[in-house]
Amino acid sequence: MPFAHLHVHTTYSLFDGLSSITELFEKAESLGQSGLAITDHGFLFGVPEFMKVAEKHPSVKPVIGCEIYLTDHYDHHIKDTEHKKYYHLILLAKNLTGYRNLLKICSEAAVSGQYRGRPRVSHEYLEQHHDGLIALSACIGGEIPQRILNNDMQEAEETLRWYKDVFGEDFYLEVSQHESRKPGYGTELLEMQKVVNEGIFALGKKFGIKVVATNDVHFVNAEDASAQDTLLCSSTGKLLSDKKRLCYTGEEYLKSEEQMLEI
Repeated sequence: MPFAHLHVHTTYSLFDGLSSITELFEKAESLGQSGLAITDHGFLFGVPEFMKVAEKHPSVKPVIGCEIYLTDHYDHHIKDTEHKKYYHLILLAKNLTGYRNLLKICSEAAVSGQYRGRPRVSHEYLEQHHDGLIALSACIGGEIPQRILNNDMQEAEETLRWYKDVFGEDFYLEVSQHESRKPGYGTELLEMQKVVNEGIFALGKKFGIKVVATNDVHFVNAEDASAQDTLLCSSTGKLLSDKKRLCYTGEEYLKSEEQMLEI
C-alpha cells in the first residue's frame, strides 16, 4: 500500500499551518499517495473545504481527523494555572460514528475546555466518545512521548495500557524525525525525537502495537519553509532575527514515500 500522510496541518491551523488544502491534494495525487489526513490543531473548521477538494482527487482517500489537546488527567472544566498542562493526541475518524464523536470531542473542548487558546478535553470524556476513532500517540507533545522524555518508562507503559484498553487495535504509536538541513536551526528537536523514537519502538515491540511514521506536515513544499517561518513570527509577535524564538526545522512538508523511507 502506498504511503499516506496521517498528521497534516492546513491553513486552518491558524497559528502555524501554511498548507493549502488544494495544493496538498494536488501534491499527494502527483506523488501517487493513497490517502491524506487533515489533523488541524483543536478544531475541524477545515473539514468542509477538505472534503470538497477531495471530490476532485478520487485517487486520494480523505481522512478526517484532528490533533486534540488532552488534559493531564484533570477535569477539562478546570481553568487555572495549576491545571494548565496538556498533551497532544491525533484522532482519525474511521467511519460515521467516529466522525460524530470527533465533532462531539472538538465541540466540548471548544465550549467547555477552552483555556489560554487551547480547546482541551479530559481522558474521561475521550473514553466516553472513542467509538469509531483511531488514535495516534502524536508528536513529542504527546502523552507517551513526554513520559519517555522524562525518562519514566514505567509511567509511559501505564499510559500506553490506558490507550490500548480504550482504543484496542485502533491505537497506534507514532514516530517522526526532522533532521534540519537549514543553517541556523538547532538540533534540539531532532535529539528529542531520537530519544522518543527509541522508546516508542521498544514499547511497540513489547506490547505488540504497530508504529506509524508521520512528518507533522505544516506546509506543502520544501521551499515554503521560509514563508511558514514568517507566519510563525507573525503569530508569536517575534522577529526573524530573534535566535530564541519558536521555529520549525524546515522539514515539515509533504514528503514523498521515497523521502519518508530514507528518513
